[in-house]
Amino acid sequence: RVEPDLRESPVVKGAIGYLLVAVFFPGTAAFGGELLTNPDFESGTTGWFSSSCSITAETTHVLNGSGAMYVHTRSRPTQTGPQAIKSALIASGPGNYTLRAYAMDAVTGSIARLRVLLKYGEKNYYIGPNLSIGTNSWTELTAVKSLSWTGTLEVAQFYVANSDSNTSYYIDDCSLWIADPPFT
Repeated sequence: RVEPDLRESPVVKGAIGYLLVAVFFPGTAAFGGELLTNPDFESGTTGWFSSSCSITAETTHVLNGSGAMYVHTRSRPTQTGPQAIKSALIASGPGNYTLRAYAMDAVTGSIARLRVLLKYGEKNYYIGPNLSIGTNSWTELTAVKSLSWTGTLEVAQFYVANSDSNTSYYIDDCSLWIADPPFT
């Protein structure tokens, strides 16, 4: 009796193909999908929270769509409106990530800080560029950065801060996605 070679069966080949699609191409953020919730502020400030300042939904000063976020009532440069991204980073794993946001100063020109905060081993790591922003036009803040951690990732946040603690500013069209998938 000769056993059929199931590897050559079109049914088995198709099943393996579907299995690979389900395992390797799940449509998750690990393959280029957006990691942030409400990155364009079209749902107000849903997904974002206040860090010792005020954040409000903005509908007048927007880059695209109908919403942006206004960060104000600040007394320190670290006061901002971040988004928690710990679960998304753990699910996607360490790697190179593209960070992007648009910012506009509400008062005078200043330095904006596009950041990801990673806390592990009881230490904070601030990753991202410092870029000048103006008051009359939106400035794109972007960078590709390696995000990795050792041991347990305790905290992870995405945010735009401002170097001038008395300055209010607007944020719109934020984005965080993995730049280099862990495998192809």
